[in-house]
Amino acid sequence: MKNKRAFTLIELLVVIAIIALLAAILFPVFGRAREKARQATCQSNLKQLAMAFEMWVQDHDETYPYGYNKQAASWDKALYEGKYMGVKNILSCPSDAFVHTNIPRSYPANRYVCTFGSSGEAIVSAAQISKPSGTILLLEEHGDGRDYGIAGFPCRMIGVDTPLVAQKIHSGGRNLLFCDGHVKWSKESLTYDDVKLEE
Repeated sequence: MKNKRAFTLIELLVVIAIIALLAAILFPVFGRAREKARQATCQSNLKQLAMAFEMWVQDHDETYPYGYNKQAASWDKALYEGKYMGVKNILSCPSDAFVHTNIPRSYPANRYVCTFGSSGEAIVSAAQISKPSGTILLLEEHGDGRDYGIAGFPCRMIGVDTPLVAQKIHSGGRNLLFCDGHVKWSKESLTYDDVKLEE
C-alpha cells in the first residue's frame, strides 16, 4: 500500500502565491468591466431621456421645458409627471453614490436650453438651437444636494468666467446628451461659453 504524499510548505506557499498573483491580475479587470457596464447603463438612461425630451418638445409647440420655474417645477419633474418617462430611476446613474431627495438626478440640464422661468427667461424653442448635434442638453454631474436647483446650471456652479472641471465618472470622463438625441462620452472640461446657444 502506497503512502499518500502531502504538500510541503514550499509547495503550499507557491500555490498561494500563484492564486494571489491571479487575483491581482483579474480583480482590476473585473472592476473595469463593472464600470463599463455602469457606463453603458448611464448612456441608456440618457438615450431614454432623449426620447422623453423629444416627445415633450413635439407636444409643447416645439419648446423645451423650463430647467426650473416659479411653480418649483423642473424639467425632470415635468417629464415624469407628464408621463414622458415611466420610471424615475433613469434620472440616476448607477455610479452616482450621492443620496438625493425627491427625484434623484445625476444629469443637470443646460441652463441655456432649459432656462430659469423663475428669473424671467423666455422658454427656448427647438428652432433657436442652430446646431442640435453640437449643443449639450444634459450632462453627467454627481454628488450635489441641491436636486431641482442644479437643473438650471450646465455644471457645478463655480463662477461665470471660471473653467469648470469635468467630473471623472466613467473611465476618466462622463456622458453627455446632445439636443439631437445622441449620447457621447467626454473627458473635456466645460465653461459657460461651451454650453451657450449660438446666435
